[in-house]
Amino acid sequence: MNRRIAKFLQNALFLIGGIAGGGNAMAVSTHVLQNNMWSMISLPADPGSSASVETIFGDDLPISSYGVTGTWVIFAYNPTTNSYTEVPTNSSLQAATGYWMLQMTGIDVTIDLPASATAFAGVASTACPSSDGCVSVAVASAAGTNQWNLLGFPADSASSFGQTRFATQGGACASGCTPDQAEASNIINNVMFHYTGSAYVEITSASNMQPWDGVWVAALPGANGLSPRWLHPVAAPAEASDSEIDAARLLAQATFGPSISTIEEVIDIGGPEAWIDDQLSKPIGYHLPVLQNNGGGAGRTARYDAFWQQALYADDQLRQRVAFALSEILVVSDVPDVFAYHSTLLTSYYDLLMQHGLGNYRDLLKAVTLSPAMGIFLSMMGNEKPDAATGQRADENYAREIMQLFSIGLEQLNNNGTVRTGSNGQPLPTYQQTDVENLARTLTGWSWDLPTWRPVYYPSVSQEEGHMIAFPAHHDTDSKQFLNTTVPAGQTPEQDLNIALDTLFAHPNVGPFIAKQLIQRLVTSNPSPAYVGRIASVFNENIQGEGERGNLGAVVKAILMDREARDADIAADNHYGKLREPLLRFSHLLRAFEVQDRVRVRAGYYVAPHAPLTANSVFNFFSPSFSPAGPIKDAGLVAPEFQINSESRINRLNKAMLSVVQHDNYFTFSSTVLNLTTERALFATPQRLIDHLNLLLMSGSMSDNLQQLLLRYMAENKNLANPDDERILRDVIFLVITSAEYSVQQ
Repeated sequence: MNRRIAKFLQNALFLIGGIAGGGNAMAVSTHVLQNNMWSMISLPADPGSSASVETIFGDDLPISSYGVTGTWVIFAYNPTTNSYTEVPTNSSLQAATGYWMLQMTGIDVTIDLPASATAFAGVASTACPSSDGCVSVAVASAAGTNQWNLLGFPADSASSFGQTRFATQGGACASGCTPDQAEASNIINNVMFHYTGSAYVEITSASNMQPWDGVWVAALPGANGLSPRWLHPVAAPAEASDSEIDAARLLAQATFGPSISTIEEVIDIGGPEAWIDDQLSKPIGYHLPVLQNNGGGAGRTARYDAFWQQALYADDQLRQRVAFALSEILVVSDVPDVFAYHSTLLTSYYDLLMQHGLGNYRDLLKAVTLSPAMGIFLSMMGNEKPDAATGQRADENYAREIMQLFSIGLEQLNNNGTVRTGSNGQPLPTYQQTDVENLARTLTGWSWDLPTWRPVYYPSVSQEEGHMIAFPAHHDTDSKQFLNTTVPAGQTPEQDLNIALDTLFAHPNVGPFIAKQLIQRLVTSNPSPAYVGRIASVFNENIQGEGERGNLGAVVKAILMDREARDADIAADNHYGKLREPLLRFSHLLRAFEVQDRVRVRAGYYVAPHAPLTANSVFNFFSPSFSPAGPIKDAGLVAPEFQINSESRINRLNKAMLSVVQHDNYFTFSSTVLNLTTERALFATPQRLIDHLNLLLMSGSMSDNLQQLLLRYMAENKNLANPDDERILRDVIFLVITSAEYSVQQ
């Protein structure tokens, strides 16, 4: 990890210790006092009753060595006598007043304000350019000469000197003058001066004033007798509205990540429900045409290219996101070498999830069952009928997994997803070994779409795009029975398949089994039984519309519109939410900052965010029931994604995101870069930048503690001799997306 950031994180251990809570009344920036150098300072916020030198700085500097003979001291300037006096430790520092401060402790020292500090209150006046009022500062003047004032900037984010106003009692500036107008009216010099520790710098109308800055301001002779005042506009807090936060949360759940433009889109269309309805009507953004338009290619890279193009840019984001969720339930993987150079085969499988992911689950089960990719992966391809003479048995692999993983699970469930138990208190199983054996016989006789039976075959592209076909001569036509259903003798493979799928689809477990997993993939790892029950009921008989069992569009809408998905108070509970998967963290980063141009991860780097359809087995990257040892397990909760949250994986992911954020060099194409135009414009106002990142990346859930940490990091680095604003900006983004708080989607 970048050493600069790593060192900073060592002083902020809560970032890696869990989600921070609580916070300050205001996230106030910090300031670095360089050793053995004079600083011109002022208070950026109102410390309230804790305004004395001791209460403000006593936790940062040793009170016992305060004073001109000690290691630090503060002086106030009196414009009337043109003299300095030492400020006693029990005296209060004044708002919008500048002070000289020197510390000689031997090291640079970071100072801050008490946790109770609040923004200075504004006062309304006709001369103030802000409807939220202005902080008003008296400016001393003198007859016939310039009068210097040591004043302060009373705000916690940078602001232009040109945005302030000077007002007088009468005269040309009675209604307020800009600095340039005040200069022209012989009221105030339009150039201020700030001391950097080694030299004075000019602050003009076009310059920014920074938090903690003390400045010299000169009243010109024309101000004498007019009681001039310096007016600092108060900016209303740039907090996101409830509708913006809800839109951002929806997009984190239902897409590959929100951006400011998509947040606005949700609001403009009328809110979450209207957005979902619009998404359900979008044309399907298939992946195979993208792969072909990109020039094809049999290797994994071609498939990954198509995935990233659609995940980041496709208009049907809800369908794209649901297909990804289904790919972790109805698992096929290219980890076996047989798939290494068959991008069309796996892309076609993914497109089945796209086609049916918001359709009917029965149709999806059939499409998955007859997919050549699934046929190879779970060996239903070329599944021969039993032959007693040779000892040939029907392959049980797919028969077992379609029940255990794709439809009914291992244990009988109530409609709310809780496990049914027998009289002995043990869970009731959903099937027996004989059910597996007979279902396997039912599923015999399917292979490549060729004129003859060829279970082992190097397919053409057209066959990779198609589906398996039936070969009656290789199908078991004897009577079979599974799950209390009889499959009559003498039927075709197609007839037997339909009975098998109808039997599984009608099982009462399917609704809660699939509903809970989709909730886990989209919203929260530990949905309440009531939440699961409501969604299972929609699956069982689409109560939102036509009464169609297995309507996934209705199911997904119900999941996202349920009160446990939309209620912000429920989302604030410690048991709510889900760990973001590595791929979703990565896609969120790219969509949030509207990555430019085609995305292709450079060779050898793809290990960081796990790719779709690359699980080690049919059991996915993680189990829906996985619970890591410790507080989560002790609380009886699950956290599936923690199964792939090892230290090495986190390090790889963080390195990948550091490469993207800091250097734009994680990709094959040099034109693939983050668009940070908005963030650069906000950089001069740190709190507004943090508010923006809070909405964009964390849906408004960033704690005050984390905000304080980020503001402190910006302040410390901006106070360096040669600050690099672009580097600081990218550091802040990286600190957010690698924080423990961000890692949990709430």
